Amino acid sequence: MVIFRATTRRKCGGVNEVGHEPSIGRASGRPLEPKEGQHRQEVRGMKKCFIVLAVLLFAVTLTAQVRTGNIYGTITDTEGNPLPGVSVTLRGAQIAPLTTVTGPTGVYRFMSLSPSSEFEITAELTGFKKAVQGGIIVQIGQNSEINIVMEVGTLEEQVTVIAQTPIVDTKKTTVGANIDKEAMQSLPTARDPWVVLQLAPAVMVDRENVGGNESGQQSGFIGKGDTSGARISGNQGANNIWAVDGIDITDPAALGGSALYYDFDMFEELNITTGGAADVSIQTGGIALNMVTRRGGNRMSLAGRFYLTDNYFQANNLTQDLIDKGVQNINKIQQIKDFGFNAGGPIIKDKLWWWGSYGVQNIFVWTITGNQDKTDLANYNFKLNAQVLPNNRFEFLITSGAKEKFGRNSSFAKPEGDYQQGKYHWGSPIIKLQDEHVFGNNFFLSAKFTFNDAGFGWRPVPDPNCEAPIVYDNTDLKYVPYTSGETTSWGSYGVGRPRKNYQLQATYFNDTLFSASHEIKLGAEYSHKVQEYLTGNLQGFDIGRNWSSLALDADLDGIRTIDEMAGWQRAYVYRRNAGNSKTEQMAAYFQDTIVKGNFTLSLGLRYDRQWSGGGAFFRDAVRVPGFETAWDKVFDSAVTSTLDALLTDKSVGAVGGRALIVNGENREYQWNDFSPRIGLTWDVTGDGKTVAKLALSQYGDIMGVGWYRATPSSTGGGMRYWWNDDGDNLMQLDEMYWAYSSRMAGMAYQPYRVFTDAGAFTPEAQAALVGGYDSDAYYYGNYYSYDILNPNEEPVYGAGTTYFLNRKAQSGSRTREILLTLEREIIADFSAGINLTYRYFDGDQAYYDYYPEEHQDEYPAYAGPRIIDPGSGNWYVAAGTVPATYEIAGQTYSSGDAAGRTYYLAGPDYPTTNTRYGVVRETDNHFVYYGLDFIFNKRLSNKWMMNASFTLQDQKTYWGTDFFDPTNKWCSDGKTYGDWGGGASGKTSVLMYTKWMAKISGLYQLPWGFNVSGTFNAREGWKIPQYFYMNFDNTGLAPNYTADHQAYIMKANDTAKSHPTFYNITFRLEKRINIGAGRLYLMADVFNLLNSNMPIRGYSDYDGQAYYTNDGAGGLEQYAYYSYAYDDRLNEILNPRIMRLGVRFEF
Repeated sequence: MVIFRATTRRKCGGVNEVGHEPSIGRASGRPLEPKEGQHRQEVRGMKKCFIVLAVLLFAVTLTAQVRTGNIYGTITDTEGNPLPGVSVTLRGAQIAPLTTVTGPTGVYRFMSLSPSSEFEITAELTGFKKAVQGGIIVQIGQNSEINIVMEVGTLEEQVTVIAQTPIVDTKKTTVGANIDKEAMQSLPTARDPWVVLQLAPAVMVDRENVGGNESGQQSGFIGKGDTSGARISGNQGANNIWAVDGIDITDPAALGGSALYYDFDMFEELNITTGGAADVSIQTGGIALNMVTRRGGNRMSLAGRFYLTDNYFQANNLTQDLIDKGVQNINKIQQIKDFGFNAGGPIIKDKLWWWGSYGVQNIFVWTITGNQDKTDLANYNFKLNAQVLPNNRFEFLITSGAKEKFGRNSSFAKPEGDYQQGKYHWGSPIIKLQDEHVFGNNFFLSAKFTFNDAGFGWRPVPDPNCEAPIVYDNTDLKYVPYTSGETTSWGSYGVGRPRKNYQLQATYFNDTLFSASHEIKLGAEYSHKVQEYLTGNLQGFDIGRNWSSLALDADLDGIRTIDEMAGWQRAYVYRRNAGNSKTEQMAAYFQDTIVKGNFTLSLGLRYDRQWSGGGAFFRDAVRVPGFETAWDKVFDSAVTSTLDALLTDKSVGAVGGRALIVNGENREYQWNDFSPRIGLTWDVTGDGKTVAKLALSQYGDIMGVGWYRATPSSTGGGMRYWWNDDGDNLMQLDEMYWAYSSRMAGMAYQPYRVFTDAGAFTPEAQAALVGGYDSDAYYYGNYYSYDILNPNEEPVYGAGTTYFLNRKAQSGSRTREILLTLEREIIADFSAGINLTYRYFDGDQAYYDYYPEEHQDEYPAYAGPRIIDPGSGNWYVAAGTVPATYEIAGQTYSSGDAAGRTYYLAGPDYPTTNTRYGVVRETDNHFVYYGLDFIFNKRLSNKWMMNASFTLQDQKTYWGTDFFDPTNKWCSDGKTYGDWGGGASGKTSVLMYTKWMAKISGLYQLPWGFNVSGTFNAREGWKIPQYFYMNFDNTGLAPNYTADHQAYIMKANDTAKSHPTFYNITFRLEKRINIGAGRLYLMADVFNLLNSNMPIRGYSDYDGQAYYTNDGAGGLEQYAYYSYAYDDRLNEILNPRIMRLGVRFEF
């Protein structure tokens, strides 16, 4: 979840623990510790939902959990009269023959068909010639309308034609892309779903995968103004959905992430939904990626491949000029091997089929920090399909993806990175059981159970047993050995994320009800998601040294300098971060799709109830069993005994959701979301070639595991000490210090001993502890999140520190969307479309300091408002104007467009009495998105295929009235915003936004079995925020120095400055060799064909911090600075040109 105070200093961050690495906002260069007096403030950026009492309309479309498509149509005679009683048979390579009979309106339909281009329909009726149409194409979520005209004659006479499957779907309103097996295998991509996502209209991906240099880790991706990362969980694209064969496998904790990695050849087709997802079986408005695996048929099949990418085939594009600007290295590929096979066929012809695959990827690359990053991926798949009864189909799927990685999270701070492996030997499992049954011709029933677990963990490569102390150098910004010759260490992680899903869906068809055709769908779902984790620093402590910021007044002279920080270290001791969290969800939905003439109209309503809780777990502290080696290297026995008494282990029992409501009856935390939608399509010309569409949709959000679970009080927490070592590298009681907070006039930031030689609190410490959670010791952060004077306090269940203003504050967020589309089939198999999208995101939830009356004994002197709400007080006041220039390390910097503007600081009314309580309520800020997509699709025929799109877009944020600090309102409110994408392996985060995107992919079949194909992708460069900090001493410059004496100054809107325009071209030359009924393909791919070296990633334009004192006349006089080492430095360029050789076969 995102942690921040409800002001305009917003950051989108949070650890995404699956694979697309932490998305960190403007965190670079900020202090590692929270500001004094600011306890953890939890904002989940949630948004409210409303209940729409009128059921709106909407259209049948593909969904995030659909794995099939449909064939339907009307059978008429040559005069256009519908023919009832026609026997219609569907045949395909992977199914037993299916038969239905047309009703009074001549309509037939075949539901839930796996993607294929080999379907054939036969229509038979006495007195008419047999009609056969072959080559029918079915894609995921598509409705293939095949109308048949029967001629008078005898059944012995037959009319056979190749069906012209429409490329424009007259029913669906969804926008996105379908990538079939032919395109996946023929286009030169890095062969993972994240690269395919980058080909879809309006999708932005946070990294550029050149030939596989980014494979083996997940990418972040967003589209159409999505702000769910910043507003909801801190994980970019938190509303994105991953589905395999109709199974939602989205990570329940790292929302928007996939539960595993994939063998690219396991897929039959990929479908991407970016908007207009009006089907009620889809919950959110995020990007939905639906991947359908292959299956066996009546014909034995065997396919395999081997691809080799090697440094020998790699160019160089790193120039000295780029090195001088900060680029240390390229993400060089050493070698990538991608190989595997899949096979399938009948066990009992027309009754039972099998399919299985095995795939391996060995990925060896060098990070931009010059360190090895080795990843081994292994995928196993097995599927059984049965059709024992003519109207019943059963499917069993088991798949798993194993990952082993050396060098995960490699960065300048920890160059060797982590060693990662999965929870299970065979990798993260996915299991599915699904049964489908057709009752007569008008009722379809589907039941499904699924299970998956995205468990994994990592530890430092140099210290896999966590036997070394964790030490961070705050000047060099990296982890260092505790002593000479010692191993370097850092944080670890371990997690299990099992989830179970149950789904029941029924569809009823009536072609004559109220003189229209109806498709009525009812569904119910239940999901149970869990996260069990032990994460952070397993040693139970860490140390910060070599401070370059003004932290202590160590000389006790009232002035802080960097020089007096020499020798001081900061020790952090805490209960280890363990937990057991869960979220449960129940959903129900109804939908009626009505077809009348050239119009299709659908109405639907979805209801989601989500609630959180947690199971029992244990949190230990101080000389943790199994990790004593690291502890004993730092703390002597007397310190260990003293700390052990002050920070005890805790057992935590099972809990539900937080329930405290200020205005209303208490209720455990839950979301209750109603999502109505509307859709209308109009077949303008009546021939299915020109279709206008409208979709109005409202979406809720996905609740992450354990959000706002009722964690009992006094189960976490820790202590912080300043350590003045005597040189023996062993912490002793007389070397441990606390410091006074800024509230202590004349003593602010001065250190004092914590313990006597006997291990008791010194008089100074005892005095600083008076007041409990409002004590000076707590305010400064010397200890946090528990009562140090009562460490054995039993966990208090049913209480808590987080309240909700009302029940409406316990709600999910809301996204509303209007989508207008016009699609036209230009020629056979070629369509063009225009999409106009408007999105409105609102209902954020914010967390404000709260002083409950029932806890007045914790802050007896406090007499201010109970809730520190932006609308209830003059909390921030004008404190001065931003100077035109400032000095950092002897260099003069401009304040940009901020020069001369007013900055604000906490005013006299802002409380300085600390509270550990907060209240959550809905805010009135919102975001809007406008998008225009031009889309062109050419299905493979007449020797070529193509998919192209061009997107124009804009997105703005509006603060409303719920903010404290208006300093940067001038360049943020009503202005363009971006979304932070992740970094990894030494790569910094990127602020993603572009006004335009252009994408093209295509293939052309040359004579003699040669094919050429390629992709082109272009956009604006990612954005570079520009800002600095102003810090003020206690000489009257800050109206309320204790509450706030630092101003964050933006020089311009975050999207004003950009990296150069990005573009990338890939190319393939392929030779097809026919071998009997099989084919062999030889290919050469070239990535970054032009060997471009434009910057794609860089650090923020953050100069540092300027420190000011009063010049004697009430003005500003700068007296110190903090310099940020990576100020506006480049971090990464597009990886150089590289070639991949490959061979694949199909029999």
